[in-house]
Amino acid sequence: MRFFLPIYLACLLLLTEKTSAQITDCLREQLKTGQSDDLDKLSADLIALLPEKDFYMVGEAHTFLANNDLQWSLAKVLHSRGVYNIVNELPHGTCFLFNQYLITGDESLLDNLLPKASYDVLKKIRTWNQSHPEDRQIRYYGIDYLNPKSDFRNYQLSLKIILGETTPDDFYADALIRDFIAKDSLSKKEVAAFNENLSAALERDKPAAAAHYGRYYTDLKLMASNMIGYRPKRDELIYKSFLVLYENLRGQSATRPKFFAFYGLGHLNNLANKLEERKSSPVYGNLSRIGIKYFNCIGAGPTLTAATKGSAILKRKHCSN
Repeated sequence: MRFFLPIYLACLLLLTEKTSAQITDCLREQLKTGQSDDLDKLSADLIALLPEKDFYMVGEAHTFLANNDLQWSLAKVLHSRGVYNIVNELPHGTCFLFNQYLITGDESLLDNLLPKASYDVLKKIRTWNQSHPEDRQIRYYGIDYLNPKSDFRNYQLSLKIILGETTPDDFYADALIRDFIAKDSLSKKEVAAFNENLSAALERDKPAAAAHYGRYYTDLKLMASNMIGYRPKRDELIYKSFLVLYENLRGQSATRPKFFAFYGLGHLNNLANKLEERKSSPVYGNLSRIGIKYFNCIGAGPTLTAATKGSAILKRKHCSN
């Protein structure tokens, strides 16, 4: 059975008469609504309505300020269901820096991240992680494309950290990484070639590569699997990166890894279909979709304006019955 449940957010008390009527209609259909000061309860109520799954995909409209607060609330609730892996619409060269901050608390990592932001959610999750054992701490994983404007530099910084924490050796991939991080500028063609060569080097002798890079082996495999540059139709490549991630995390654990993702709404009818409906998918039949409808919510564009936007594109077949 497929499950999809919309969340209806009315943010910053900007409700209009029309919006209130819409919310009333939603409640008649046994859907949920809430305001920014009770997101924890809204999230707990929402997840309580859903069956246990291995993958929870949230469809968001990008740039709304409510997204970060909702991600934090849902992460706390899903943690109780054994969901510790957050899959991001970012490349792993950037998410690696998120995880390094979560592990070390080094604020300079956030200062050097591009694009510039407050990264308040990461700070909250680091505090959360400190009260849990390592195998139950939240980590981020990137399965999407590298943006040349920001992610190439993040990628080089991530690789520099990995190389600095790896015992010097004549391992072939080390030479590739040294050459890559020494470049002052990079083209998409150069990054694509590097990823292809890095992937081949890691596959050439898997046991030796895994022993050499230790806990960073999975990071490198995932980085090398990410696509270069934006593509409007890229869900197949995202899916392939997820398979790389799943295979490596599954090999490290006695139990199946569980995932939580915030993705653009369109991916709920594309990427989510591949994950849930392909029999070869490691989460086949084991995914819940959560769509967000924003009523007069504030967006983080050039000017802060309220907008109503959201889950209208979702197909009824994915709704809970």
